Amino acid sequence: MIYIADNMFTPNEIDRFYKEVKSLKYSIVTQDNDNFSSGASAPVPHDSLFYVAIRKAVFKAWPELEEQELYDCHTNCFWPGEYTDFHEDNPVDGSATIIYYCDDNEWNEGGTEVLDEDEKTIECILPVPGRIMRMPGNHLHKATSYRDKQRLTVAFKFRPYDD
Repeated sequence: MIYIADNMFTPNEIDRFYKEVKSLKYSIVTQDNDNFSSGASAPVPHDSLFYVAIRKAVFKAWPELEEQELYDCHTNCFWPGEYTDFHEDNPVDGSATIIYYCDDNEWNEGGTEVLDEDEKTIECILPVPGRIMRMPGNHLHKATSYRDKQRLTVAFKFRPYDD
């Protein structure tokens, strides 16, 4: 199931988060799966303003995630026209991927496509600046790029603690 939380931040916060994410040092050594390189990423400093604020908003929207391990947090950057591949972030049932959308464009591009293999459908979550999207970590999904600029997001990945 996909969940969306909008209107969690002020326009000033959204603008400040975008500038912080854009200023990070990105590495282009990223992969959607073992065979396909795509995008660039940067680790998120845990003392950064946007990390603290977005994490707080995630727990406000979905308090049950406080009972899980936040095992990864990084940014993603995709260049105009870049192709990505469907992938899952974590095969464990109960895991969750949270995506914070930093920006948008005028053509409603740059969404996250989530594949439902049983229904043979794709649901696309459009990027709205400040939007937070939650999906199961084991759902196949991929990013779509913008045609005119870089697409920036922040990914938070949760999993149940080991017993």
